[in-house]
Amino acid sequence: MPPIVWKLDKATEHDVHVLRPSEIAGGPLPVLYLLQGQRNLPEECVEQGALKDALQQAGIDNLLLVMPLCVQERLLDTSKQKEPNVDVFLSRFQGVKQWAESTYNVDPARQGLLGISMGGKQALLVGLNDVATYSALGILSAKLDGKDDADYKAVVKRCPGLAGPQQLGAKPPLYFHYCGTGQNTDKGPDTEMRFYANNLMVCEKIAGPGSLRVGEGSRHSWHFWRLQLRNFLVELRAHWWPASGT
Repeated sequence: MPPIVWKLDKATEHDVHVLRPSEIAGGPLPVLYLLQGQRNLPEECVEQGALKDALQQAGIDNLLLVMPLCVQERLLDTSKQKEPNVDVFLSRFQGVKQWAESTYNVDPARQGLLGISMGGKQALLVGLNDVATYSALGILSAKLDGKDDADYKAVVKRCPGLAGPQQLGAKPPLYFHYCGTGQNTDKGPDTEMRFYANNLMVCEKIAGPGSLRVGEGSRHSWHFWRLQLRNFLVELRAHWWPASGT
């Protein structure tokens, strides 16, 4: 496949960046909402994640990659407040989604979420509360630690079924969850193991035992996420563009 020229649109109304093909052919486009980690800007995600190369390597040439800033981490940051503002976050994300659908020709059958770090927690909150809409959910090292596991508890509290003893009955058709065992080693081994353990618990509740993709010793950084991002896009390509593939 010849290299695709990608363009980064910027919309000030919702503080949204959109990575898209420079030339959009007719017909609806699949959309992937990329929710960034704490303090990451969309331009940094494009560069550090090598997104254009990853899309090329996965064989994807017609995708809207929507990267919102208005879902900033302060709404869900449990280090700043006792209870995360989940309702405000979900409302703002819905505003971004409505903007994307009114601005671009979005394929309603191919909508997905990819969350990294703090964005992983955000993607879980959105995706697990609307499984009918999002057919793909990718999680890279979701921030599920916090004081007294506040981040993990916030997700469990707001996502139907996670608090129960049984595996979830409904999940996105494509569910990809990665976490390294060497997370946040600068915060000490206790935090590190809770971070990994909470990702493991959430993943297995959603997709069953053995479903977490584990990076032995991998830390919380783009150095490890880049490979997993490419792996997710390869699986997304197979899921959204089957062998006949358009």
